[in-house]
Amino acid sequence: MNQFLKQTAVGASLALVSFAVPAAAAEDAVSIPVEAVVLPQDSDALRSLEHQHRRIVRTAIRQCTSGLSKQRGIVVNPCIISGVMRGVELSGDPQLAAYDQALPMQARFDDRRPQSIWRTVARRHADAVQVN
Repeated sequence: MNQFLKQTAVGASLALVSFAVPAAAAEDAVSIPVEAVVLPQDSDALRSLEHQHRRIVRTAIRQCTSGLSKQRGIVVNPCIISGVMRGVELSGDPQLAAYDQALPMQARFDDRRPQSIWRTVARRHADAVQVN
């Protein structure tokens, strides 16, 4: 029980730092709205974005679940969510940020999502561009 409390406290402090630091840094940075970024239609570029995003998700899971068994319900862990959001922001890549936003919510923080999820993102993005 004591170990669980320690891990919960560490996770909560990581989440607080992850939310506080971007807010302070956002005052100085000029950002491009994610909606203004056009995702590439090239399958290799989309696969590259998927690979980068999946690496960020795995890093966040590894950092937030050290010593805990990986469970399927781990998606709801706020430490993982803030870790992924922070990793995408630190990448400085507006296309990766747009890819992150284009992912279906149930897949965004899941390292076990289908390898072909980039196709879903490409279809959704193409449909959104056609509507506009």
